[in-house]
Amino acid sequence: MLEHRNFFHTVLVGELAHNVGATATAGSPRRLVEDVADREAEENLLLLCHPCHRLIDDEDHAPYFTTEQLRALKKEHEDRVRMAATSGGLRRTAVIRLGGLVRGATAFASQRPTRTRGAP
Repeated sequence: MLEHRNFFHTVLVGELAHNVGATATAGSPRRLVEDVADREAEENLLLLCHPCHRLIDDEDHAPYFTTEQLRALKKEHEDRVRMAATSGGLRRTAVIRLGGLVRGATAFASQRPTRTRGAP
């Protein structure tokens, strides 16, 4: 029988960043690079640590972190995760439920999307 453990800790693992700026207003990095129908769409979002988020949004680093470069970095990361998750090389896994503050209240991702295939 599998032993199940639950640990509830708050750990900041990433910040939501935008490839094309969140708005087209001054102060929003990469705001005018291209027209994006939905700036909050998954394709335009990145999950970064705080130092990397600050780095890519710094105007002095804009030439190094173009939208094309950020899309390439995101694709490379997603490809690595996909390979690790499907190669059968992972023996032990841990489910991490994501949550955050939504309008001042704590909200967690539902358990259904966090379960692995075949898990009860």
